[in-house]
Amino acid sequence: MLEKETAIKYYESLIFNHYESGGTCEQRVLVLRARFDRLLELLITKDSLSKDFYIEKLEQIFNKYSNRFGEQEKKECNSLRLYLNGVQHSTYEADEKEYVLSVKRLSNILKLCSDVAIPEKLSSIWNNKKSEEKEPNFQDNIDKDDHFQISVILCLDTSKLAVDTKKRQRINDELRNFITDITNNGLAIQLSIFLLEKNKVKLVKPFENNVTEKSLEANPQKCLNSIFEEITNCLEKREDDYKKNYWFIPILEQETLNMLNQNEKLQDMSSKNEITIIPIGLTKGMDLENFKLICKNKDAVVLQEGKESVFFNWLVDCFKITCSNN
Repeated sequence: MLEKETAIKYYESLIFNHYESGGTCEQRVLVLRARFDRLLELLITKDSLSKDFYIEKLEQIFNKYSNRFGEQEKKECNSLRLYLNGVQHSTYEADEKEYVLSVKRLSNILKLCSDVAIPEKLSSIWNNKKSEEKEPNFQDNIDKDDHFQISVILCLDTSKLAVDTKKRQRINDELRNFITDITNNGLAIQLSIFLLEKNKVKLVKPFENNVTEKSLEANPQKCLNSIFEEITNCLEKREDDYKKNYWFIPILEQETLNMLNQNEKLQDMSSKNEITIIPIGLTKGMDLENFKLICKNKDAVVLQEGKESVFFNWLVDCFKITCSNN
């Protein structure tokens, strides 16, 4: 039987793949294929000698869980296998409807092999209804695990990126590379990413496949500054020995920056070097003066068009130095 924690992580990864990955339909299907492969390996550890890895593995699972997989369940599993393989080998075109059906089929395998219920946010993908969630308190959801050497809070303003496809794609690509570089270099970093959209804000914890969101529709300025207050309150609660290892990186557009209020606590922590703040503007020619409202001791700079990779590579290098020094 699949362990509960493992099943939950798989569910969360499927949720992240659908709602937050930003991938095309084909990319999301290929991620499902990778998850399917890994799940088969977890459920059946016996080496496969068959020429058809998937058929043999599925047969072993059907035998192992004979009281759970009836003829209909077996048929669904084999349909999933055929579709994922077909997209992988370009036999089939990726299709949104088939992708959703594949998410459902893979989720059902997880449920049958773990007895862990499918989360409502996941089942809503094929049930065509929004999951009901209470308004999140981001302060409770920002990472508080002090064993990490560096805790990084990146606040990215995406309110204008929706209409600039090339720029959005570049930044999305570099964010993914940034996360991959942290992992590949084995850096002890806890990463939280706030995505400021036009009408809502999302908090993404990529290393945990965890996403929460809340609306900004009522009062964008009030909500924006309350988010900065939540971040500040969390940083204030850290143990003194760890404060020097906290980084806050706001990357904002002009309109959002204009709504920013003075935050004396952030100013004070930055001045005392209890936190490293790196203020970044997103658009050439911006007036960066309002960044002084959160950080007086460091001049803001603009993220140069087409050189986003340089900035994120520099960040990773900074983290490497900080981790080795500590």
